[in-house]
Amino acid sequence: MDADEIEKTLKAIAARQPDVESMGIRQLDSKLIIQLGNHAELWNTSQVTGLSDRQFSVPVSAAGSPWGQLEVRYRPVSVGPWGLPVRTDVALSIFMGIGLSISFWIYLRKVLEYFNPSRVVPPRVREALNALAEGLLLLDRSQRIVLANRAFSTATGIDEDSLVGKHVSEVGFQMPGEAEESHLPWEQTLIDNSSVRGALMRLGGAGEERMFSVSTVPINDEPGECRGVVASFEDVTELEQKQRELREALRSLRQSSEEIKQQNRELEWLATRDALTGCMNRRSFFKLFEETWIRVPLEMQQVSVVMVDIDHFKAINDNHGHSKGDEVLKRAATVIMGTVPDADVVCRYGGEEFSILMPDTGIDQAEIRAERVRLALMGMRVDGLKITASLGVSSACQLAASPQDLLDQADKCLYVAKRHGRNRVIRYDEAQDQIGKLSESLASSRRDAARQQPVTSIPFQAVTALVSAMSFRDHHTAAHSRRVADLCVATAEGLLSMRDCYSLEIAALLHDIGKIGVPDNVLNKAEKLTSDEWEVMRRHNSVGVQLVKASFGSDALTEIMEQHSLWCDMSNANDRQRSCGKPSLAARILAIADAYDSMTTEAAYRRRLTRAEAIEELRRCAGTQFDSELVERFVSAVKLKSQEYVEIPRISTDTALSIGLQIERLVAALDDHNMEELRELTEKLQHTARRTGIDHMVRVAAELQQALTDETDIIEVTQIANDLLDLCRLTQVSLIQGYSAVSF
Repeated sequence: MDADEIEKTLKAIAARQPDVESMGIRQLDSKLIIQLGNHAELWNTSQVTGLSDRQFSVPVSAAGSPWGQLEVRYRPVSVGPWGLPVRTDVALSIFMGIGLSISFWIYLRKVLEYFNPSRVVPPRVREALNALAEGLLLLDRSQRIVLANRAFSTATGIDEDSLVGKHVSEVGFQMPGEAEESHLPWEQTLIDNSSVRGALMRLGGAGEERMFSVSTVPINDEPGECRGVVASFEDVTELEQKQRELREALRSLRQSSEEIKQQNRELEWLATRDALTGCMNRRSFFKLFEETWIRVPLEMQQVSVVMVDIDHFKAINDNHGHSKGDEVLKRAATVIMGTVPDADVVCRYGGEEFSILMPDTGIDQAEIRAERVRLALMGMRVDGLKITASLGVSSACQLAASPQDLLDQADKCLYVAKRHGRNRVIRYDEAQDQIGKLSESLASSRRDAARQQPVTSIPFQAVTALVSAMSFRDHHTAAHSRRVADLCVATAEGLLSMRDCYSLEIAALLHDIGKIGVPDNVLNKAEKLTSDEWEVMRRHNSVGVQLVKASFGSDALTEIMEQHSLWCDMSNANDRQRSCGKPSLAARILAIADAYDSMTTEAAYRRRLTRAEAIEELRRCAGTQFDSELVERFVSAVKLKSQEYVEIPRISTDTALSIGLQIERLVAALDDHNMEELRELTEKLQHTARRTGIDHMVRVAAELQQALTDETDIIEVTQIANDLLDLCRLTQVSLIQGYSAVSF
C-alpha cells in the first residue's frame, strides 16, 4: 500500500473508533511518515512498544525484517464514583440492572401484598385473636414472627406490623435466672415437635421486668413435619409477685413455727419443774413414778423412794422471813440434786418436803443415798443458818400396792424420824413398831383419814389423759383445775395422809371434767349466760362424777367429787345428801379452793376480785358455806404461796404452752389449706387469749377470724397468721426469760 492508501485506512479506522485520539506510522529511525490528528505532539515517545493506559503500538515488518510500528493514542477514559474507570457498556449494564431491579421490586411488593399475614387473615379472625387476653405469636421454622396479636403488642410495647418478620429473639424474652431449661419453649417445640406448658419467662430489665407464662404448640403439615410454632404469652407479673410474697410469708411462717416448737419443748420442760427450786413438780413426778412403777413387775426391777423434810422450816420463815425460807429451799434443792445420781428424780413434793425417786435401787442402797443427802444438807449454810433434815425410805419390796402406797410408807418413816429427834434417816422395814405407835399421836383429822385410806389405786396416767382432753376442749377450765389442785395440796399438807392428799389433788384436777360435755356455744360464750345455759352448766358436776366413777372406781375420789359442791352447814343439800352426812374434810378443802380461784379469775358475768376481797368473801361465808377452821388454814396457805411465787410471770407455763400448741395446729391447718379447721382454731385461740388477758393477741386473732370469714386472699391470711405467731413467740420468750431469771 502506498502512503495515501494507508492514510485513508487509518482515517477509516478512526472514524469507526471515536475513542481514538490520534494515529501514526513510525519507521525504525523514529521518523513519523504518516499521522492522523496531532499525533506527533500527543504521542509519548518513551513508550516504544506495548500497551499503556492511553497508547498502543504494534510492530510492522517488511520482508521478514522489522520496519517500524503502528501507533494508536486513545482519548482519556471516563471516571466513575470513587475514582474507578467506567466503560460505557458496563455503565449501561449497571444502569439497566438497577432499573430493572427497582421495577421488579415494585412489582413484587404490589403482588406479594396479598400474601402478608395481616392481610391474608380474615378481619373477623384477627378481631378474635386481638380479643384474646393472652399474647399470641405465630413463628416459622426459622423462629421469625409471622403473626402477632394486639395483646402481645401491648405487653411488649412493639407495634404489631413492626413485629412481623423479626426474629423472636429480638423481642428480648429470657428464661429466669434459676431456670434449668437449656432450650427456649419454641426451640424445644421445633426440636422435638412437642408442646410446652407454662414455662416462665421474663421480659425487660430491673425495675420494669415482667413475667410471662409461655405455652407453645407445633404447627404440623400433612406428613406431620413441624412447619412452625404457635406461642401464647400470659402476663403473670402480679401473680408471680403474689407467689413470691406468699413464699416469703410461708417461709417466715415456718421459721416462726419452728421457733415456737422449740419454745414449746422448753415450756414442756418448764411445765414439769417447780418454779422456785427447779425440781420436778408433783404431777410430773406422779406421772414418771407411775411409768416406772409399771415396769417394776415386768422387768423384775427394784424401785425406792425417799421423803425429805427440812427440820424447823416454819421457824425459819417466822424468824427470818419468807425470802430467807425460799433461799433455804432453793439451796436445799440444789444440794439434793447434786448429791443423788443423775438417774434419780428429785421432786418438790410440797412446802418444805422433797421426794426422791430411785429407779433400779433396793432399800439398802436407797438408805445409803438418803444418808448422803442428810449429811450434805447438814453441811449446808445459808447466811449462817444451819440446816438439818429428816428422811424416810421405803422400797417396792415392802409390798406397796401402788406408787401412792410407797410414798405413804416413806412419809410415815419421815414422821417417825421427826418424832425421834429429827436429822435422821428411817427405813420402812426397820420402823414397823414406831409406825404403829405413830398413829396414836397423829392429829385426830389425820388419824381419821388414816382409817379411811382408799384401797383402789388411781392411775395418774389416766388422770393426765383426762386433764389433757379437758385442756384441749377448754384450756381455761383445765388451768383453773390445776390452780385449785395446787391450793388444795398446800392447804391439806400435814392435815391429810399422803394418800388422801393424793386423792384430793386428783379430785381437784377432775372436779370440772364434766364440762367436756358442755356445748361450745355455752362453754366459750363471752357474754353473761342465760338461765337455760346456767342449767346446762350446773349439770356438768353430775356428769363429771359419773365419768370419774366409771373411769377409776375409787370411792374416796367419787365421794370428794360428789360432796365438794355441798355447803358446810348442809343448807343446800337435798334429803338424800343429808342422809350421807357432812362433807368430808377433803371435799370441804376443795370447795374453798374452787371458790377462791373462781372469784380471783376474770369472768364475763362478774368482775375479778382481788385476793383480799376473795379472802374477805370466804370469811364472810365461813360457818355456812365453808368450814371456818379450814378457811383460816386456807388463807395461811394462800399467803405463803403468794410469797413463794411472787417472781413468777403473770402468764402461766400451762397457758403459754397451750397457746403454743394451738399455734402449731393452726400452722398445720394453714399448710393443708383447711380453712374450716383454721377458723375453729382461730376462734379457740381468740377465746384463750381473751380469758388469759393477752389483749394484743385477741386483736390479731380477731383480724384473722375476720379475714377467714371474708375469704380474704391467702397471702393476707398468712401474713396475719405470721403476726399471731410472732405474738405467741414473744409471749413464750417473755415467760421463759422470766423463769430463767429465777435462781434455781
